[in-house]
Amino acid sequence: RIIADLSPSDSGGGFEDQLIKEYKEAYNAEDEQQATFVQDKIAQQIVQLGRHTFKKACVIPASDDLHSLVFPPRIECSLVTIEGKLQVLQRHDPYPVGSVNIDQVQGLVRYSSKSIQVLEKLEAYGGGFIVRASVEGRERCVKVFGDLSYHAVQREFDCLCKIAKSRYATTLRTPKLIGLVESADDGREIGIVEEYISHVETYEMSNLARIGDVAVVDINRREKWSLQIRDTIAQLHEIGVVWGDAKTDNVLIDSETDDIYIIDFGGGYTDGWGAERTMNTIEGNVQALKKIDDYLQI
Repeated sequence: RIIADLSPSDSGGGFEDQLIKEYKEAYNAEDEQQATFVQDKIAQQIVQLGRHTFKKACVIPASDDLHSLVFPPRIECSLVTIEGKLQVLQRHDPYPVGSVNIDQVQGLVRYSSKSIQVLEKLEAYGGGFIVRASVEGRERCVKVFGDLSYHAVQREFDCLCKIAKSRYATTLRTPKLIGLVESADDGREIGIVEEYISHVETYEMSNLARIGDVAVVDINRREKWSLQIRDTIAQLHEIGVVWGDAKTDNVLIDSETDDIYIIDFGGGYTDGWGAERTMNTIEGNVQALKKIDDYLQI
């Protein structure tokens, strides 16, 4: 991946200034064809002038570790005029990956991003990732901060820390916090490692939302799930934790025990399940519980 920056020079008389002027004129005139032509012209200049730099710097990784996923080969450069010549200068800016607030993480195990093997990429959002991974030979869920998903992962981390310190730490039907992910390059905390909830791999029955026909599920199972959800929410509220995006998609069904587990404490809300006004509140959880019971036809 090549990321190029084209900014006005201090003098205003560089070749890059002329390219910027040409593009602005095409853009302001709403001339898409000319704007595309100028973009291609800029790209050709970058490739031509920087080909030797790119060839030396670009190494394709053969590893499936987390580090390679979060920090793919990337070259950042600027197109600048130096001594009357247009040149490509390579930059070494840090990747836009957030870092967890570590005030409360003493004692947590830390794992290098290069020691975690990615088994499956579950979701990408806000520049971050959620993956199923092998951590020291055990299946785990790993969530990595992104520049736009920082607050969601931080909230989940804070909630799981509260759970881990509570008297319900071993009994709550939520993922357990296992440790932190550190960048192998600079030691920054870039993500969290959680217990992976083993659920049915087929689409149907992997979570409550994916049950094809709720009515055909035995009423005793549905009542058990409803009670487990209510008990879990009550215990969470007791220790000061509010389930964020409460909905059936975030209720997993354990493939071995047929018990439910509540996931996703990143916060937010989903249309149809809550309102922005009640987002991340006990009131919002109560509303969602009613909708879940309606869904389960309890």
